[in-house]
Amino acid sequence: MNKKWFYLMITLILLVPQTSIFAHSADAEIIDRDGAFRFSPPLYEARRVLEHDLSGLEDIFIDEYDYIFVARTGDFDAEVVIFNSNEEFIKTVGNDDLRSASGVFVRNTDEGRLIYVVDRIARLIYVFDEFGEVLQTIGRPTSPLFGTTAPFEPRKIAVDRVGNLYIISEGSINGIINLDAEGEFIGYFAAGTTDANWLRRLQRNLFSEEMMANFIRNTPTSMSHIAIDSRGIVYATTRGETNEALKKINIAGVNLFDNIFPVDFYEAGFVNLGDVTTCINGFIYTYSETTGRIYILDEEGRILGSFGKSSTLPSELGITTSPVGIAVNSNHTIYIADRGDGWVLIFEPTPLMERIFSGVTYYNAGLFIEGEDVWREVLSRNSAIAMAHDALGMSRLIQNDYEGALVYFRLSNNRGLYSNAFWQLRQSLIINYAAPVLLGLIAIGMTKKILARIDKATNFLAGFRSLKKRMSAFRLVSEISQLFKVIKYPNDAFYEILAHGKISVITSSILYVLTVLILVSGAYFNGFIFNEINTYSVRFFSPIQQSVNYFIVGVLFVISNFLITSIKDGRGNFVHIYKGTAVALLPLIILYTVRMIMSNLLTNQEVFLLNLLSFVMIVWTIVLIIIMVIEIHQYETKEALITLLLTVFTMIVLFVVIVVIYMLSTQMLSFFRTLFQEVLGYG
Repeated sequence: MNKKWFYLMITLILLVPQTSIFAHSADAEIIDRDGAFRFSPPLYEARRVLEHDLSGLEDIFIDEYDYIFVARTGDFDAEVVIFNSNEEFIKTVGNDDLRSASGVFVRNTDEGRLIYVVDRIARLIYVFDEFGEVLQTIGRPTSPLFGTTAPFEPRKIAVDRVGNLYIISEGSINGIINLDAEGEFIGYFAAGTTDANWLRRLQRNLFSEEMMANFIRNTPTSMSHIAIDSRGIVYATTRGETNEALKKINIAGVNLFDNIFPVDFYEAGFVNLGDVTTCINGFIYTYSETTGRIYILDEEGRILGSFGKSSTLPSELGITTSPVGIAVNSNHTIYIADRGDGWVLIFEPTPLMERIFSGVTYYNAGLFIEGEDVWREVLSRNSAIAMAHDALGMSRLIQNDYEGALVYFRLSNNRGLYSNAFWQLRQSLIINYAAPVLLGLIAIGMTKKILARIDKATNFLAGFRSLKKRMSAFRLVSEISQLFKVIKYPNDAFYEILAHGKISVITSSILYVLTVLILVSGAYFNGFIFNEINTYSVRFFSPIQQSVNYFIVGVLFVISNFLITSIKDGRGNFVHIYKGTAVALLPLIILYTVRMIMSNLLTNQEVFLLNLLSFVMIVWTIVLIIIMVIEIHQYETKEALITLLLTVFTMIVLFVVIVVIYMLSTQMLSFFRTLFQEVLGYG
């Protein structure tokens, strides 16, 4: 009996289709607080494929009633295969008329369903009714505005509600071909742009038109796929080297998306987006032909997540081999037409993705409080989703919980929204505490005057003055108090270093250490709004590495300046340069500290104050370094400037030499280590 059951189980396993056995759970990713992709629990799961012979797939479309239209071109036939909303086969259209079917679009009208099919071989657009009868054929525009040399190689099509056609033509660099319902040429829509690099711009400025004609023409890349939503907004993708891989084009032909998929989006190659589609809720779906990953975006172009991958191995459910089209129904179910496997692969959203869709709908509608429970559920499943923190932060902000909003905006790393919430919090604090603080300052001022009068009569602060005098007798304290002389009398301060040895090496070293500590601490104590360094991901050795970098720059400057001034007969020696450079850094120490404090009190509206302070800090430090060179070495201004330029050049040379020596010594040590190991091995 056991053997019979065993043989029965083996038979059943062998009879199960291979696509069910090798179901693949696609790796999912979401956008985290740093704008990077991070692993996520599954967003979509591969469920099944459409049961029909779909060899030669070219395109897929789903209409507002969830009917599925699949365009295919076989070896000897071409057709559009139609399925109902239950994925049941209904019929085929175009068998007797089409030579190929590279694109399909469906428009529902009061008179019925119109099916637009692109025949790339015949270079025609066929318009069928829902019964498969040909209502219209549209060919090359005859308008003089279209031109006689312009290519008309239709590949994909989209149609708006009034019947205007938007056609992607292979090799067309002028943009999308726009025709009216009768096939008359309206014009080119959303002309492509060229990404001119700095070399190309330099050539345009220097060379004549005749000379530029001899160079390879920098022409726009033609678009490859197209979609249109219910509002008449067109979406298009472009393959190859472009910063406009995905476009959202309004009725004026302007791209509303800004560099969502830049050229360097993938390190291994271009993103090469394939088909694009939208759903009734405004979400955008596309995929990369390079990696097979499917991307889901909201209507503002924010990437909500991605999943999937491609492979050359056939028949793995969930992995594409050669995707050619994408479509989505009203339930956010994704249909991928995969020519390589000859099937339409169906992905259904997981509960997490459904909640994300619901939350984003609330978010884009401005219903932050209503969507709060949804986003909390999303965070319970994946706490790294930045948009969820933004939504909860906006909910707190609307309810005047500014401190709670700051917590969420910091978690999402959204400095813009954080600045808005901080401005509101600061305003409320000013309103509540301005009067008590002002009264406190007045009280302090009055107390100071009263104590001064009492001290004048009784001399009760004599002990404090005596302590201050004894403290100033210490050299270190005296030198630190004398440092501020450089603010009012910089020339005298640097000359005293040369002539009288004012400021010891110890004090100078303290200044160097303070400079490094303050610059490094900026990464941790600058206000969140203005701090671009993500301390959440800074490793332990990063502050040490930064300190070493600053130390190397300081050492290179002092050594380089000493070498140059020794050749140019400067009066100052190495110690003088060491001390003078340290004193010249005093404005940087003071103003950077002030800037660090101010950055925790200001918002984006007052960023100009920080920029002004930074400018003053840099200019003041540079001026003091110039004065230092003039006074320490007794140079004229012109000679001092030349000396500083030579110093910078020498720093670069020394750095290159050190790097080369380091690399050579590393290779030499590696060689001797390998040689030693081989000798031991043979011995």
